[in-house]
Amino acid sequence: MDSLSDLGFFALVARQQSLTAAARELGVTTPSVSKRLAQIERRLGVRLLNRTTRRVSLTSEGDLYLGNVRESSRISPNSNSSSPAAAPNRPGCCA
Repeated sequence: MDSLSDLGFFALVARQQSLTAAARELGVTTPSVSKRLAQIERRLGVRLLNRTTRRVSLTSEGDLYLGNVRESSRISPNSNSSSPAAAPNRPGCCA
């Protein structure tokens, strides 16, 4: 699971809408998915997902972060970046 970027990891969890389903797809335990998600949220200083016993849903911050994931994928599909700042949003930033 370590080789999956934080952006890709978050996109997978958001798409699955379940920590258990994401863990199953990654071939890891649910607690390890929960721990990694908590580490990402702690590093960013925001809560990305609302959690219930059955599913997860995006917070407004999570929705913005997921938008950065999609933008980053559109710009550089082979990028392994773990930072949403890696996707330039400024006009004229990149050639």
